[in-house]
Amino acid sequence: MCKGLDFDPRADAVVLMTIHMTKGLEFDVVFVTGAEDGLIPYRRPGESGDVEEERRLLYVAMTRAKKELFLIHARRRSMFGKREHRSPSPFLREIEDEFTETQVVPDRGTRRTANKQMKLF
Repeated sequence: MCKGLDFDPRADAVVLMTIHMTKGLEFDVVFVTGAEDGLIPYRRPGESGDVEEERRLLYVAMTRAKKELFLIHARRRSMFGKREHRSPSPFLREIEDEFTETQVVPDRGTRRTANKQMKLF
C-alpha cells in the first residue's frame, strides 16, 4: 500500500442507495439522480403507480441533506436499449423558486469516440 493512502474507516465516504433506503439517515450532501418524469415518480408501462407514495419517498430523500441537495435529471437517457428524450420530474416544478438554483450542462453531443481504455493495450 502507498504511504499516505492507507484506508481510514473514519474518513468521509460516498454512499450509494435508493430513495427507499434513506429514512432516518442524514448526510451533508445528497445527490438525487434520475429526477425525471417516469423515474420519479416511477411508472411501469401499463401500470398506474402510487404517485403520492413516490412524492413522499422523494421528500424523505431530499430532507436527508443537511447542507446541500442536488436534484439531477438528464435530457436524454438510454433505457432498455433505447435512447429517449426525458423531461424533468413533475415534482421538481412543485419546489418554490426561492429554494432552487438551476444549472444547465451543455450538451456534449452524441458522437462516440473510440474506447480510450483499449489504447492501454
